[in-house]
Amino acid sequence: MRRSLYRERIMELLEDGKHRTAREIFELLHAELPALSLVTVYRNLDALERAGKVRRIQLGEETLWERRNRPPHLHFQCRVCGRVVDLPVDISPLARHAVSVGTVETVHGVVEGICHSCREAGDEKAS
Repeated sequence: MRRSLYRERIMELLEDGKHRTAREIFELLHAELPALSLVTVYRNLDALERAGKVRRIQLGEETLWERRNRPPHLHFQCRVCGRVVDLPVDISPLARHAVSVGTVETVHGVVEGICHSCREAGDEKAS
């Protein structure tokens, strides 16, 4: 893959472990890189995904992005505030069962619920 300032900055931005939308990435980088467009962010994310450097996470209608080199994990998404948090998972039992059909390379999954902050705030949607 050809080296690109935009790709490098996107990768640096995703190093913090947060799950970001393409629009969030664009908004965070646009002040620093005024020639950057949202289309360019999408194009670079697609290229980084094809190169195996980032992973697309589909949560409902929202697409989030994260670095690919992270340990296997599931995602907890709060149905009230939408916050997404990584949940580490031991894939050993799954990998043992999957041997008969192939090799486990990654795990994708979403656990939905209400985060502690929303529960403690007594948000009416949390009932």
